[in-house]
Amino acid sequence: MQAAQGLTLGEAENAFARAIATDRRLDASDIAMVLDEKRQTIRKSGLLEFISPTGTMADVGGLENLKKWLAKRNGSWLPEAQRWSIPAPKGVLITGIPGCGKSLTATCMATLWGLPLLRLDVGRVFSGLVGSSEQNMRGALKLAEAVSPSILWIDEIEKGFGSSGGGDSGTSQRVFGTFLTWMQEKKNPVFVIATANKIDALPPEFLRKGRFDEIFFVDLPTKEERTHIWKIQLDKRLGGTSEASGDFDVDSGSLNALAERSEGFSGAEIAEAVISACFEAFSERRRLNEKDLHRAIANTVPLSVTQAEQINAVRGWASKRAVAATSISAREEYSTSGSASADDVTSWRGGRQIDF
Repeated sequence: MQAAQGLTLGEAENAFARAIATDRRLDASDIAMVLDEKRQTIRKSGLLEFISPTGTMADVGGLENLKKWLAKRNGSWLPEAQRWSIPAPKGVLITGIPGCGKSLTATCMATLWGLPLLRLDVGRVFSGLVGSSEQNMRGALKLAEAVSPSILWIDEIEKGFGSSGGGDSGTSQRVFGTFLTWMQEKKNPVFVIATANKIDALPPEFLRKGRFDEIFFVDLPTKEERTHIWKIQLDKRLGGTSEASGDFDVDSGSLNALAERSEGFSGAEIAEAVISACFEAFSERRRLNEKDLHRAIANTVPLSVTQAEQINAVRGWASKRAVAATSISAREEYSTSGSASADDVTSWRGGRQIDF
């Protein structure tokens, strides 16, 4: 019955009837049909999007602190958690450098927790009719609560709420106020996961304790994290029947060399370097080799170079206001690798140093 939460009586009856018509019985194997009916209902609302999980936390390179935090709260919305006198978690805000795994973590988290993932596009909330924007926000939040326990994902939230209150007769402020009040007072277990690239654009009242349980900062990956990301991306491109595989082994020596050469790269830039190298091999109809990858690295100018000043400013903001998503053990690698001195580790890596 939990799978049918959020459906009207008629919608639930239709879903159960379809399931029974398939094999003349209703059992756990028919949950997919009920969830499909729910997906259609959410899609018809036009405000929320039902996202089907496609990966696991193993697909996220590094970010061990953030992973541990999420894992410890898995199942905390269940009745058995009440014996520990703990409330269901409210949500988490993930900020940091673009391309470092914030959105990927949000999508993979649904698999970890086994909950439906709903994405709210704040742009869809705003309508030209007076009062309809506020009604749209209330309707989206009501639907998210109806299918609870669930995860509500708001990507790049600063673009929707970062400039609230400007030149629209107060509509943005009212919509923002509705969302803030709901976050503070919601009773049903709807976990909000929001991502932001420019967190300083968000109003201060949005960041106080009680809205989110924690604010995490995702920095550029360390060497250990880059090694993990290279392995994930190469396994993804070279696995199965790929024609690109075969010319070199993805061993620790190769991964270490790639991680060394790609210092300052984000996870997205590493993924694009692998794709670029695969195109190089495809153009000559041959297998991928390590030189292709090194060439792709050399031809990439990472964001850490083109936007160095902005990245340093974001790190400065996060050093006292957010928790580092990368574990202390991974950050300490910089103090011994020659990339930075021990005294520079704290200032170079953004986020407060906490190990969960």
